[in-house]
Amino acid sequence: MTQARRTRTHSDIPYGPDGVPWSEMLLSEGLANGHPALISDPVANPREVYPRDDLPPSAFELPPTGLSPEKRHAALIELEEYVTRKRDHFLGYQANQDQDHYRLDLSRFMESHVNNVGDPFTPGNFKVNSKVVERCVLDYYAALWNAKWPHDKKDPESYWGYMLSMGCTEGNLYGLWNGRDYLSGKALVTDPESTPEQPRLLWVQGPRRRRTCPRSRSGTRCTRWPSSPRTRTTR
Repeated sequence: MTQARRTRTHSDIPYGPDGVPWSEMLLSEGLANGHPALISDPVANPREVYPRDDLPPSAFELPPTGLSPEKRHAALIELEEYVTRKRDHFLGYQANQDQDHYRLDLSRFMESHVNNVGDPFTPGNFKVNSKVVERCVLDYYAALWNAKWPHDKKDPESYWGYMLSMGCTEGNLYGLWNGRDYLSGKALVTDPESTPEQPRLLWVQGPRRRRTCPRSRSGTRCTRWPSSPRTRTTR
């Protein structure tokens, strides 16, 4: 019979908007009362463990019983000011556009849980959706890509697609998935300077062979892709 080793905790760490130690919050809310609390104490100060950012975490740290309406409102105001400040001075990604007209025009849909779950060309059971709009947008881009449209499940040459909900990561995952099946066991050539999630996506997809495009000493991209290894055929 073995015993699990107890982890040393630090219940005296200031936490939350008021900086009250965790143990005091448990006692004040009747969650301990001299008995082992079901809620675990922190083993370290999250403010020292997590990466530091320009946004102080204290306003967003959730006590055992959550934030009061006043503190929740103050936290959202602080988050809004932070996001607005960063957006107005951010370069490198498509994240600094003026989207005020989108907010005014589309905020009405935030009152409903619109979910286009499943295939955009299949109605499905969840009727609170915008699949009609999704299909129109897909047809628009299918025409731009010179694909055969509209989609017809009886025609394997017609296009198929869906609107991304996660952005580039999901697009990379879907592209690698199609590449894996299309290559059918051949080597998949990757760029070491690609997006950081690509190695993880490759691991999930599980291609057996991967080849990396080499770079010169100056760091420039290679001009000749590595050839695939020769394969033997038997009769």
